[in-house]
Amino acid sequence: MLKLTKDVILKDYQVEASNFATSRPASLLSMKTGVGKSVVGIDVSAFLLNNDKVDKVIIFGTKSSILELTNDFKNKLEYSGGYSFKPFIILDDASLFEFFKNNDNDIGFIQYETLHKIDLALFNRGLVKYKTAVLLDESHKVKNPKALLTKSIVALRKSMEYLILLTATPLTSNLFDLFYQVQILDSKIFINKTRFTEQFVEMRMVKNFKTGRQYPEIVKYKNLELLREKLKDICYDYYPEQDTNYLIHKTIIDNTDKYIEAAEGLLGTKDAKIHAARLVDLQHVVDKSKNKLKLYLNLVKKLLPKGLITYCHFRETVNLLSKAFDKFNIDYKVIHGQVSSKDRKEIKSWFNENPSNKVLIITSAGSQSLNLQSVNDMIFYNIPFGWGAFSQAKGRIERLFSKHTKFNIHFILTEIEYNNTTTGTIDYYKYELISSYGELTTTVFEANEVPKSKLQSFNKNLMAKIRKETLWKKSKSAGKRRIKRLGDCSNE
Repeated sequence: MLKLTKDVILKDYQVEASNFATSRPASLLSMKTGVGKSVVGIDVSAFLLNNDKVDKVIIFGTKSSILELTNDFKNKLEYSGGYSFKPFIILDDASLFEFFKNNDNDIGFIQYETLHKIDLALFNRGLVKYKTAVLLDESHKVKNPKALLTKSIVALRKSMEYLILLTATPLTSNLFDLFYQVQILDSKIFINKTRFTEQFVEMRMVKNFKTGRQYPEIVKYKNLELLREKLKDICYDYYPEQDTNYLIHKTIIDNTDKYIEAAEGLLGTKDAKIHAARLVDLQHVVDKSKNKLKLYLNLVKKLLPKGLITYCHFRETVNLLSKAFDKFNIDYKVIHGQVSSKDRKEIKSWFNENPSNKVLIITSAGSQSLNLQSVNDMIFYNIPFGWGAFSQAKGRIERLFSKHTKFNIHFILTEIEYNNTTTGTIDYYKYELISSYGELTTTVFEANEVPKSKLQSFNKNLMAKIRKETLWKKSKSAGKRRIKRLGDCSNE
């Protein structure tokens, strides 16, 4: 019989979440990063096994989340009589067969990244023979219906006794992320994508200037209260408010000509880059601005005595900051996608044991399943495009059980002087984009997880603002483009 160790005392909301998940065959636990959803997963697993609801529990997660989860299960779960719990890692068909065959193996862990190595027919036979609960940690990873991962989970779905999704960010880029996850759990809730779109999303057809083909674009979400009502029987959400300050630090970039060149992007010609590619080009130009780097380094020096974290979306930016830190002899380390689990653990210990006068740089690969609550300052040198990535990143420090009670999220935002006008750059564009998810997340999940700006609502007016009136636009003369003013963002 499994039980939580004596030092683990569940909070009321964790008990509620666990009861919710164990009382139905399919559920989505949407819980803010840092509130202890891994403990809920542990309690759910123990309850289902102890009460003969299932014979086995299999937990899926990312490379980083499995590392954290196995440590949590090992430290917070034990057998009656004081025997320690040892996680069973499933790596291939042989270990999967061993897991199902051996009665002593209660809970198995699988990385999403290794699922392609496993025979799904073998997996399905095990699920059919043994009643199994499947938990998907970081479940937003299964949002893409065309991905092998999602197809594999869908293929195995009918043979699962329980399916429980755990995530802090069920929405990462748009509302369809949520649709696909719920569709895996229970296809009767939304029926199909067409019905879902008719009820909750307004689309318009937009012409691709390069190919000439038309494609649908989201311009507005609607009926969000109805959406929350539809989710209540399958989704448990918990997003407590925390004392978070969003601080803006502004400067004017010095590489104006390169920015304008990237903004024009050969718009309207056959050689033109797509919208997303031009945004990336703009970000790279802005990040290389000497003024932006100078502003960032001055902020680092101010916060350095306490220690801080910096988020960079691009490896090129990481290399840029690393060179600056080397030059000024600043003690730092980096966590990105190529950092091994062992090194990641060592870097985490290096930082958390004494963060004073240290900087930890993380990319999106380091923004999940990493507890860095030893500090309460985080700088976004550049901002992710989606609410999910942003929320995951700031969740490294903004944790409910942190010794800190206040958290400071810093944005390095840049402007450009052009035609006697000061205009916001790609940094402001992305700040507004992140802020635009406020209405969506607050209404659907009661999750006030984004900074506030002048533009609050994800609607056609916002899309017109950030897609048509910002960054670039055709002028009336000779096909030249001019940069339009984005609008000031006040300090929060």
